[in-house]
Amino acid sequence: MNMLRAEFDRLMVRTESQRCWIWARSADIIYSGFFILLAYMTTKSIWSIIMRTHSYMTTDWGISYAGGFVRRGLIGDVILHLSRASGLSFAEVTAVIAVVANLLFVLGAALLFARLRHNHWAWLLIYTPAGLAFGATNPGILGHKDVLLLALGAMLFSGATLLPEGWKRTTWVLCGLALTIPLVLSHEGLVIFVPILFIALSALRLTPPVIGVTALIVLGLGAAVLASVMHSGTIAQRDAMIEAFYAALPPQWSLDSLDEYVAFWFVGQSVTDTFAFVATRNYIALWELPFAVALAFGPIAVAACGLHISRAFSDPKGRISAHLIVLSYVSLIALMPLVIDWMRFFIVLGILTAMAMAMRLRLTCGDRVETLPGAVATPENAAFRYMLGWVLLAALFVLTPGKVSPWLVHFGWNDILTVILVGIASGCWPVLARKRPQ
Repeated sequence: MNMLRAEFDRLMVRTESQRCWIWARSADIIYSGFFILLAYMTTKSIWSIIMRTHSYMTTDWGISYAGGFVRRGLIGDVILHLSRASGLSFAEVTAVIAVVANLLFVLGAALLFARLRHNHWAWLLIYTPAGLAFGATNPGILGHKDVLLLALGAMLFSGATLLPEGWKRTTWVLCGLALTIPLVLSHEGLVIFVPILFIALSALRLTPPVIGVTALIVLGLGAAVLASVMHSGTIAQRDAMIEAFYAALPPQWSLDSLDEYVAFWFVGQSVTDTFAFVATRNYIALWELPFAVALAFGPIAVAACGLHISRAFSDPKGRISAHLIVLSYVSLIALMPLVIDWMRFFIVLGILTAMAMAMRLRLTCGDRVETLPGAVATPENAAFRYMLGWVLLAALFVLTPGKVSPWLVHFGWNDILTVILVGIASGCWPVLARKRPQ
């Protein structure tokens, strides 16, 4: 009897120790689960969109190069040659590259935010309409070019924080920035986002060699933009592409829902005609625009205030970085008449901004990241964490398609588990808040 009781006590102690281990690792488990779920959802969305027979992405790129139309630039040309060499379809090669890039994006973002995983302000920064989870899981919000850009940004920023200062970090950052040249050759519109990527330079010592290489990269970017614009096609090529595009669609598929995707429609048109066409297809009135922008970027602004982000941008490098972020937003606003799916561009800007802010926080705070506001569980912020969890859950029912713009507030049922994980990971769940281990 005593042996049975001793064995029972031993099992109870073992079970309790396992519970303590699980509790101690709960943040890591939830954080990993969140990004695994994010990788699954984004990969599924990207693959299904590209592999659809009526996909704009596949039809656009395929017709472009079959007809000698160079609108889509270097990346599409590479895919065309890979397709011919491998025997795979154009869509399959595009999908494989996009999925690999998407997984790199999620991995880089996970590594970048890892040190901030206990901070509820950081979770608010990640999970906003213009942040990683909301934007990236929006069906159709990210195309193959966007994913390449986000993958480069995530790997660039995470590498700048993880690699030790010296030649390794310098080589990583400069090589990453050099890759912006083929991206812009793929589509000159990506130049809007490039200034945010150059924030990675703030992780380096700005020695004469670094400044010289950076100047060469900037010159290369200018040449890439010029080449993209000069080879953007003719009106005759545009008309031929439109005809082929419509012919490739199944008869039962409605063309109205695809109008907003047909970016090559505007080649050769005046700015006035372009804006008139775009305005009728954005599903948002001009007076609604400020509210849409506030809904998209308001949570990021709140998170920035809570994290005292101004401290991360107070030094000379930080001030330059802040101006680079502003430059990207000003560029988008200036080019909005030419951007047919501008809300998607807002989403991409929001994701890049969140990652750039995380990089600056980690560079400036170093080992003091755990002492940032929102990282320490105190009675003062417990109520806020609890409220934040319910706000994120309420967003599931409030932000439905068509409230402001389908690009901005498309929130599907497959996001339920993601929201719950965010609520738990940010320490909002009342049961977990009451049962903190001593």
